[in-house]
Formats: sequence, structure tokens, C-alpha cells
Amino acid sequence: ISHEIRTPLNGIVGMGELLKKTKLSETQKTYVELLNKSSKNLKQLISDVLDLSKITNNSLVLTSNKINLEEMLNFLKESVENQAIVKNLKIEIKLDSNIPKEIWGDELRLNQILLNFLTNAIKFSENNKIILNTVLVSQDQSLSKIKFSVQDFGQGIKKENINKIFDKFWQMLPEHNQNGAGIGLFITKQIAKTMGGKIDVESELGKGSIFSFTADFPNVANESINKKEKFNVLLAEDNEDNAYLFKKMIKTYYDNVDLVVVENGQQAVDFVKSNIPDIVFLDKSMPIKNGWKASEEIADFLTLHNKKIPIILITANADEFDFEKRKNSAISEILIRPIDSNRIKHLIDKSVNF
Repeated sequence: ISHEIRTPLNGIVGMGELLKKTKLSETQKTYVELLNKSSKNLKQLISDVLDLSKITNNSLVLTSNKINLEEMLNFLKESVENQAIVKNLKIEIKLDSNIPKEIWGDELRLNQILLNFLTNAIKFSENNKIILNTVLVSQDQSLSKIKFSVQDFGQGIKKENINKIFDKFWQMLPEHNQNGAGIGLFITKQIAKTMGGKIDVESELGKGSIFSFTADFPNVANESINKKEKFNVLLAEDNEDNAYLFKKMIKTYYDNVDLVVVENGQQAVDFVKSNIPDIVFLDKSMPIKNGWKASEEIADFLTLHNKKIPIILITANADEFDFEKRKNSAISEILIRPIDSNRIKHLIDKSVNF
């Protein structure tokens, strides 16, 4: 059901983003802002409900991929900066220089935890700053224990309410006209547990709060990456609207990209065999050959020719594949619908250095 829900929502969110970047009258800008705000609230609500279902059924699955923390933190900052500006808030990032440049972990879920902290901090503060801090707690040859924290200087939380905020459907101020359903922090805490980490809260009423997440992350050995001035992207997508939206999103950020679009997994395999691109995006649900099967055939071909490229699977559900199966597959990352253009840019930037 998540695919059926997310696919049309992908078009609404994506076209709203693109429309915002066109020349509009002041009235039209107001309408588009309302459209974008409402669609993003709906997107978050749908994600929360689906995650709640997975948690209830003990079916929440983690992935493992390389995370460039500096890029990830900047991506998070960009994601919430417009919301912060409206409330006259400045987002500051502090990254401990002792933390490895790259770690292994579930970037999607780590983003989800920190994004929840940031949006709550923005919701309950104004005319100040929010600090996203990352500290190396301890380290050995294989693991880094990292503490991520978000500090605001807003209204704070009463002592008797600190434990309640992690309860399902509990809201701090029902009259505050909140958009959420009161399940964000509950989901965040469960994700943290699944990742083997913990969440801590420090708060003083009238002075602000600090939400932190601490967990162990495997280290990544340093690897050299070739610099590229131009790069080639292959997109396999059978839905014309989704393909058009993806093309517009990627062209917004890059004028040095050669984007090729094919309609099914077999065409994607055939293209890679004749012209290996720098990065491949495969829709999971396609006719003739789906994205998952296409990724396996592409991986076999690349292995045979001693080549390796990032393969991104586009899906409405990040948890639908068995973790062990995915860990040993060619899939580098998961891109979840509705697609965020910033997420596309983030994936390309971390895969193709310029």
C-alpha cells in the first residue's frame, strides 16, 4: 500500500518544489508555499504512520551504507533552513574533527532521528539559534561511538513531561496548533533502540532543550575517489511523470550531467553493457524486469569487467527487502518516494566527486 500512496504524493511534492523555483506573482508564491507546506506535512504523516506499523509488527529493518557525516549534516541543515528563517533562527553545525570522515550506518534512519530533533527545536523556539553538535565519545580500530545532539534555546519542557514526550500520540501543547500526530518522538526512540543506541533529553523550562542520540558506528577505511568534471546518470523509470520530475530536479542542480532515461530494467541492463554510466537510478517496480532483478544483472556484468558504480533503488518502502539480502547486493542506497530533490543531490554528490 505504501507504493500506491507515495507514488502520487511524489508528483505533488516534486512539482510543488519545481513550481516554487519559477517566476511567480506574490499571490502565487503564497499559494505555492501553502501547497508545499501541506504536502510536506502529509508526507511526514504518511511516513510516521507507516513506520508506526512496522514498529508495531517488529518489521523495522535497518540498512548499512557509507555515511559522510559532513555532507549529511549540511544536507540536514539545508532541509530545515527555510523553516528556521521564518522563525528568525540560525542553524549552527559543530562537527568534532576527531570523527572519521566516513562511517557505516543507516543514513536514512540517522537522518530521520536528527530531522525530528531539528524540526521540534524549530517548532518550539524563535529569534535565536539551534546547534547541531556531533562529538566523538570513544573510538577503537573498528568502531566510533558518536553523540549527535540538537540544542535549542526555546520554551523548554517541564520536568514531569520529559518522559511523557516519548509516549504515542502525546503532544506537549494541544492548543499549539501542531501539525503532527504526536508519534514522531515515539518512532524516533524505537529507531534509536533498533540501531543499538539511546536518546537522552536535558531541558529547563524557559531556557531550552538538548536532545541527543548516541550509538556505535563501524569505521570506514579511507578510499581515493576520482574527480569528475562531467558525469553520466542512467534512470530506469516506466512512469513518464516520475521521469519528467526526476529530470527537472537533477537539471536544477547540475548543468554538467548527461541523463539517459529508459523505461524498464532490461533496457537499463542493456545500456550499462554498452555504456557504463557513473551512477544508476532504478525504479523498483517496472515491467519486463524490475529494479531489483536489473541491479543483480548489472552487478554481475560490472564484476565480470572489474567495475563498480553506485546503484540507487527508488522505492516507496525502504524496509521491503531483507537486510542480509540487500547487504550482499549491488544496491548502494535507497531513494524513497516522495523524492526530495535535495536527497537526489546528496546521493550524487557523495557518489561522484567534482
